[in-house]
Amino acid sequence: MSAISSFNKLEIHFDTKILPPPFSHRYKLAIEKSGDNNLGVDLNLEYYGREELSDEDILVEGFSESDNYQWKGKLPPIWTTVIDNKLQSSNWKKKADGQDSELFLRIGHSQGAEMMWPADKKQWETFAQELIQAIFELGKKEAPLKIEFLNIENVQRFYNIEYKFAERAVLLEAAEKHQKPMDWHEGQRLLKYIFSFDYLPEDAIDKPKKQGNYISPGDGLWYDLSHSVQKGDSEKLERLVETLKGYL
Repeated sequence: MSAISSFNKLEIHFDTKILPPPFSHRYKLAIEKSGDNNLGVDLNLEYYGREELSDEDILVEGFSESDNYQWKGKLPPIWTTVIDNKLQSSNWKKKADGQDSELFLRIGHSQGAEMMWPADKKQWETFAQELIQAIFELGKKEAPLKIEFLNIENVQRFYNIEYKFAERAVLLEAAEKHQKPMDWHEGQRLLKYIFSFDYLPEDAIDKPKKQGNYISPGDGLWYDLSHSVQKGDSEKLERLVETLKGYL
């Protein structure tokens, strides 16, 4: 089906369906345009199926006893154009496809309202997660994501990349406090590249001292990119190191 040209009201519904607890969750994002073209948003995020789990079962998976979250407020103006463009660039189906998880939209526009399933469901799941991350920042639930990179050779060279999802802005800051913006889409690609690897917590260190290349992907720990990453495509890992060093 063709793209949706615009919207007045928008609901994004998601359910993990077959994921077991404590991972199983659902959310509803309700978004509405106001007269000044700003966006009001209401998020209801719920984790379910945990009745048979102990507190230890939940905590060991990195969750807490209170992961449900509700927030109501306004999105920064940039999101109006971003969501409009996402709707216009997407193709749609009239029914679900039976995949493991479910994501559908209820779109209200000048001709009425309709339920739609995006053909590019995985991309919409990622987009919705970015929107939820923006809400977490606005609601002070989480700080902007900060990725740090350290190169130790004859001297130490360091920088961090801060992702502000609420503003859809990426800032690269060197050790001397010099900041420069990075294109959002370039930042997205780099973030996807960084998290395409599995970092091994058992090999993490608190403070790098030896020669090497290290990354801290937002968890407060440092990983040596020569051996603290799960074995896989070594050439791909070398390309990541060269990419990260290219920003020094």
